[in-house]
Amino acid sequence: MTGRARLRVAGVVLLLAAQSGGAAPGGDTPSRVVRRFYEWTLRNGEQVRRLEPRVSWDPENRRLALDTTTLPEFVAAFMDSGLFAPEFTTILSGYYRNHGEVIAATPPDLLDAYAMHGRDILLETEDMDIFFCAQEMQYTTAFIRRMTLLTVHADADRTDVRSTSTYGWKTDFTLRRVDGRWLIAGYCVFR
Repeated sequence: MTGRARLRVAGVVLLLAAQSGGAAPGGDTPSRVVRRFYEWTLRNGEQVRRLEPRVSWDPENRRLALDTTTLPEFVAAFMDSGLFAPEFTTILSGYYRNHGEVIAATPPDLLDAYAMHGRDILLETEDMDIFFCAQEMQYTTAFIRRMTLLTVHADADRTDVRSTSTYGWKTDFTLRRVDGRWLIAGYCVFR
């Protein structure tokens, strides 16, 4: 095979890999990025979870409110992983800001009614694990290895991957190619 023919074959292989959501030259595949996210979660999840904004009593305004004082650190923890596309900052911050506005607009008597029945307002994220988007509490490396990852949609610069646990829980991820690397642009409720 001549040098020119080898270059043509290599170009076709790279084009097919890009169209199928494959690895960028020298990079991870979208599925590998999702798996790396879960591995990062095992190492960092507890620390990051402690930074998550929470609904709590605001003594100054004498009502329930979403405490977002840790939101910048929470967002930074995700971004520092190196696994997320730049727009994920806006998506993650927007999720909590939108819920904060809804809670702030909720009439106090309705909040009191919630409290009388023994429950506060729950964000979706307070009733599930924010990384696995489920309620299973014991995650391990073996659990992650048994998850199946399926590319649902793929084109040259955007890919959707669905992870499915052995319990049948599904989490959808959107990945985007940024500077030749696949990065998570959104997942679960953060889309």
